[in-house]
Amino acid sequence: MIVNFDEYPRLKIGLFPTPLQPLENLSNYLGGPKIWIKRDDLCGIAFGGNKIRKLEYILYDVIKAGYNTIVTAGGPQSNHTLLTAGSARKVGLDYRIIALSQKPELITGNLVTHQIYRSKIVFREIEPSKSWGETALSVYKEIKKELEKENKKPVYIPVGGSIPVGALGYCRCVYEIKEQSQNYGFVPSFFVLTSGSMGTITGIILGKKLFKMNFNITGISVFGKDEYLTLGVNRIEENVVKAGKLLDFDIECSEKDYTIFYDYTGPGYGSVTPECVEAIKITARTEGIILGPVYSGKAMAGLIDLIKKGYFNKKDNVVFLHSGGSSEIFAKYGEMVPYLD
Repeated sequence: MIVNFDEYPRLKIGLFPTPLQPLENLSNYLGGPKIWIKRDDLCGIAFGGNKIRKLEYILYDVIKAGYNTIVTAGGPQSNHTLLTAGSARKVGLDYRIIALSQKPELITGNLVTHQIYRSKIVFREIEPSKSWGETALSVYKEIKKELEKENKKPVYIPVGGSIPVGALGYCRCVYEIKEQSQNYGFVPSFFVLTSGSMGTITGIILGKKLFKMNFNITGISVFGKDEYLTLGVNRIEENVVKAGKLLDFDIECSEKDYTIFYDYTGPGYGSVTPECVEAIKITARTEGIILGPVYSGKAMAGLIDLIKKGYFNKKDNVVFLHSGGSSEIFAKYGEMVPYLD
């Protein structure tokens, strides 16, 4: 079993370990458990975010296998596609982006950064009879033919980078948190994070088991439960087992290993909710930290609501993952305005 992660090959793209900080003002304001924040928004590429940890492992395998061009997909403001672009620029890979939407009339938010990176983007609406993943794979097959005509060797990275080898990035994150929490002198009792394509939570579950941590894992989904099924990604349990095998670690995983709440999505993925904006304002005005309205802000809205409902007790130490996405506020400003003061 590989316990020392330095023995498992990866590219060193991000700035790790990221800080683990106490949110004393926010904790006092909410009157609940002590909240800590894992600052994966400070990982060094573009505006930061959780995808860098995954890409360090994924892109190592890509280069080792002899590919020179990567293709991946997401929404038009996707942090995954943006961080893939930034990482590709850093390690010298060519890349293409599939944006699963119509091309917007106005370029805002992450699309501005893509323009700075000079990303080549193909816009395509999700086909009614297909999932996100199926639509993206269909477009990839078209792009692949064109790239091969240019003597490129392309490879496809699924939506969110949510594949077993990518999960090792968040297994490594747990290793960091174990050391950091010991240095602070506390034991985490909960780990709260945004859940999208489920790659991050997969790595957290694996890390918890591998490093014998006892915290409860609480995911706040950015998709409704039915909406999540349209992503076309593998089940969490399946990916945890597969990721464990990469480390020669035989592991079992069931739905008892985590909890996911689907109550904070709003009308659908990417929609801005008043509760999310309120959570962004509270965090900014107590701690100076900016969250995003699609991912991290919704996770904080879920955390705040769960505190109000008594889900935690005051003796708990809750680690909250800032998974990046703060730049979303610029693309979503118009939707946020009614809830700002």
